[in-house]
Amino acid sequence: MGHIYQTIRYSHRLTKGSLAYLNYPAQIMFKSSKALSVMIMGTFIPDLRRKYPFHEYISTSLLVVGLILFTSVDA
Repeated sequence: MGHIYQTIRYSHRLTKGSLAYLNYPAQIMFKSSKALSVMIMGTFIPDLRRKYPFHEYISTSLLVVGLILFTSVDA
């Protein structure tokens, strides 16, 4: 379990560092779309086994699609 914590902590540092090179709308899009990847990985990593209701996957997917459309129209 210690390795998972260190991996998450290290990836958080990399994420914050890489977001510094993006404009604000792109940062918001990537931060919000992180929810979908967290939900997907939570179902596959054995130590983090979590079940989410189907409507949460739909809601998160719609959030990501909406943010992508909003950012692409703004660009």
